[in-house]
Amino acid sequence: MIYAALIAAVVSLISAFLSYVSIKSHEVTKASRSLLEKNFNLLGSLIYELMAYSTGMVKAKSDDQFDEKRKVANETIVAVDKLRRNARYSLWGLDKGLRTIQWMPNYIAHNKNDRKSDRVKKILKLGNELRDAIDKALMQAYFTNGRSRLRDRMRVNYRAWKLRKYFDNSKPSDNEAQQR
Repeated sequence: MIYAALIAAVVSLISAFLSYVSIKSHEVTKASRSLLEKNFNLLGSLIYELMAYSTGMVKAKSDDQFDEKRKVANETIVAVDKLRRNARYSLWGLDKGLRTIQWMPNYIAHNKNDRKSDRVKKILKLGNELRDAIDKALMQAYFTNGRSRLRDRMRVNYRAWKLRKYFDNSKPSDNEAQQR
């Protein structure tokens, strides 16, 4: 009889503890998700815009069109930066990727006179891979627990590193730049 009462008491305590942990976990998830909800759609839209403006800069037929696209892209950069700073905690670990994608119009502008080069095509490709990784990380965070997974953060940071590294290592030499 005593053993049965002892087992019932232990099971009851374990059940109460698990319920408490579950409720706390749910509250944290709900809070994280509500922080992310405020920025989710806008951020996804803005990073897509950055890539679209960068592509538009490459396809511009004149320097005036290029400058116009760059001006609008700069406004989007400011919006992404403000949103990134406001959503810093709900997007923990994605900051490097967001800061890197903000540089896309600048990366293209560095190649303004050589917009049709393979280097620019590769920069756009790497930028789109980064945008895709950020999108997937945002979606995963939104639909699961309101926080990005380690795997998603690592993928975003790797893509950001790869883009920055390619841009830094593929700069035209001083001789190429002087010939233009």
